[in-house]
Amino acid sequence: MKLIIAEKPSVAKSIADVLGATTRQDGCFSGSGYAITFAFGHLFSLYDATDYDPKYSTWSVDNLPIIPDVMKYKIHADAGVKKQFKIIKTLAVDAAEIINACDSDREGSLIFAEIYNALGVTTPVKRLWVSSHTPDDLKSGMAALKTAAQDAPLTAAGYARQWTDWLLGINFTVAATKKLSADGKMLNVGRVILPTIYLIYLRDMEIKNFIPKKYFTLTATFSAAEGIYSGLYIQPAAAGESAEASKTRFDSPSNLEKIAAEVKGQPGVIVACATTRESQGPGKLFNLTDLQGHITSRYADWTAEKVLKCAQSLYEDKYITYPRTSSRYLDDTQKEAAKRSLEALKTAGQGLIPPSIPLIWHERKSVFDSAKVDSHPALMPTYLVPNIAGLSPDDRTIYTEIARRFLAQFAPAAEYDKTEAITRIKTHDFQTKVRVLVNPGWRFLSQDPVADIDQGEDKKDEDEGSATLDFALRENLAVVAKDLKATNKETKPPVKYTVKTLLAAMQNCGRKVEDETQLLKGYSIGTSATRAEILKKIEKSGYVEIKGKNYSTTALGIGLVEHFPVREMLEPDFTGRLEKQLKDVELGNMPQAAYMVIAREITALGIEKFKHTSGTIRREVKSIGKCPACGRDIVETPKAFSCVGYQDKTNQCKFALWKDDHWFASLGKKLTATTAKGLLSGRGAMVKGLTSKAGKKFDAKVIMSKDGERWKFSFENRN
Repeated sequence: MKLIIAEKPSVAKSIADVLGATTRQDGCFSGSGYAITFAFGHLFSLYDATDYDPKYSTWSVDNLPIIPDVMKYKIHADAGVKKQFKIIKTLAVDAAEIINACDSDREGSLIFAEIYNALGVTTPVKRLWVSSHTPDDLKSGMAALKTAAQDAPLTAAGYARQWTDWLLGINFTVAATKKLSADGKMLNVGRVILPTIYLIYLRDMEIKNFIPKKYFTLTATFSAAEGIYSGLYIQPAAAGESAEASKTRFDSPSNLEKIAAEVKGQPGVIVACATTRESQGPGKLFNLTDLQGHITSRYADWTAEKVLKCAQSLYEDKYITYPRTSSRYLDDTQKEAAKRSLEALKTAGQGLIPPSIPLIWHERKSVFDSAKVDSHPALMPTYLVPNIAGLSPDDRTIYTEIARRFLAQFAPAAEYDKTEAITRIKTHDFQTKVRVLVNPGWRFLSQDPVADIDQGEDKKDEDEGSATLDFALRENLAVVAKDLKATNKETKPPVKYTVKTLLAAMQNCGRKVEDETQLLKGYSIGTSATRAEILKKIEKSGYVEIKGKNYSTTALGIGLVEHFPVREMLEPDFTGRLEKQLKDVELGNMPQAAYMVIAREITALGIEKFKHTSGTIRREVKSIGKCPACGRDIVETPKAFSCVGYQDKTNQCKFALWKDDHWFASLGKKLTATTAKGLLSGRGAMVKGLTSKAGKKFDAKVIMSKDGERWKFSFENRN
């Protein structure tokens, strides 16, 4: 019997269906010479520090660094996990071969290795490596299993990543909390958290310290027989200067006003006009980071974590390929699979393809390039096309965007006519730029065919903006300068990071990169699989806040950056180098042991710096009102709106308004921050949608007693 271990039950079921293992048993499937069982992600975790020595239960910098000689593991305490591992162990005893069918990535290899090492068997191992769970891909994968030796470097990298994050996370979280935290609350820090906060901090400081520079422009409105258009005054380059020396921005309005007075109402002519036809292809196929950025910038109420969750769901349902990819290209071996997906979408992709757009198969390098595929190819739909209308709204959004980006690769290019004209009035020249969409091509697949897709969030210089006209400009067109306007403007600061731009910065270690080949493989902050979790963690830890779609560092985040003594750990290059070295371990170019020497040295040297430093990091206290019991601030906590006096051991105040207060719960509501503010103000809070004992909905003002112990209704407007 061959034993297959999948990462999740749903994947085990897909494999069982393909192999004909139709007998369902407790914790596994069997048949056709196979037993197919599953994990629930990680069944094991690393020891806590206290598992090595009880003295670590008391946090003290004197006990640091904690660097175990051997990193040990324990099974999760969950009863279901223990039961499932027992099933796996029983099956492993009788297995002639064990096949690792966990996700085809670093983490999947680690999950399997943790299980296999705990089994205590020497059974030979093979590796199933697939990019989707469609029946055809699973059959192909089973026919071309990798050896355990081929998977060993990936597993070594998985262990190295996990051990390093434990060493840095445990040691520096304890050190930062004990040496820097003013209130003694935990400061959660780590290898990827620190540079991510630092990127946001640096952008915030750029904006804070930005000094705007004023300038002036002169815009003219011209009237011709065919219609009206505008132009921007341009001062030509002086003799001997390059054309780039011409300018449209000026330090003073005085000369512009003279030109305006001289030109207004005067006739002129277009002295130069050139039109070129430009083609624009679609954006590259999505990798996970690009997809997360695209979705969060285009749709409201989406997070990077939510995008990954939906993509993972579609992957497990066999509708898309493996989502945790960093590649934007398909492997050359995928040409037949891609062609099959294209034909399937043409047949069954209702609503995805406008009737007017032709889709033509090709094998160009813009889509297929094995040299640019890292571990897994770009995201694409499989040949199993879902009933689009039957998907959940969130899954439908993700699937539609992935499918349309794929289809766009085989659609005609979008074509523009770009016209640049110079209008001369007397001796003064005005520049006009017009960009007209002639053929939308692949843009028909976009919700907004005219808008640029994934061209970045840096807006074009508004002075250089392109106009849209319903008539063509031409040389020798006679015009009259109808109106002129000198405008006072100023340069703008950099924009704050959004999910999209922050993910891109993490992917490129903070560097602005036009060509992805400029970066070494693996040189990044985190990986495609972990960045969403990091963004969630830095917000939950209170280091950053999101207003609208923009990230800003909080007082806590600023304090952490400015007081953290191991400065190199803040630098994106530091984490980028570590991630690159992990990639080298994964590729077999660096021994795991050599990498861990570096990780242990970083830990030891960093803790030594902490022992000789001091500082105070304070959290920003956002009060929602005053405590009725003692007059101090009330702040929001995960479970309540509590008095800050709770932390004061000498003069403790235990007043709290609990979010799950039973009185509000009996009326079908939870206590919100808005309601709590109203109650604490003494004026009461209007609460809508309360539910009576008879099940009827009603609105009422709720008043709190002065001691905060009782509630009552106030129906002020009842007739």
